[in-house]
Amino acid sequence: MINEDKIRQVYASDPKKGFKMLMDKFQEPIYYYIRRLVVSHEDAEDVLQEVFIRVYRGWEQFRGESSLSTWIYRIATNESLRLLNARKNEEAIAAEEVQEELMNKLKASDYIDYENELAVKFQEAILSLPEKQ
Repeated sequence: MINEDKIRQVYASDPKKGFKMLMDKFQEPIYYYIRRLVVSHEDAEDVLQEVFIRVYRGWEQFRGESSLSTWIYRIATNESLRLLNARKNEEAIAAEEVQEELMNKLKASDYIDYENELAVKFQEAILSLPEKQ
């Protein structure tokens, strides 16, 4: 298993190889983190791509005050919220309609493990929360 210090060392000497190591370590867990926030597979892939673009462009600004994973998850959170806010601002439709559309996307998704009943119920519970929550 690759640790964060090793990634930073390799990145310093060979940025392409270091970035590949970073992607190998974080791509899957970050995808699933984003997926829980934005629900849709397509949106999660778009946000994931933007996250790694921002990581690549912002590498020099990473000061190491937190762990690499904390920094990447923070970027993922910000990008997910940016997408959700953009979608909210695109159309002024009722929150109930948005919830219903997301619930339908959840039920129609090929990427949901429907055998994991707890995960499906968790997603449904999140989607049924009032907008402020």
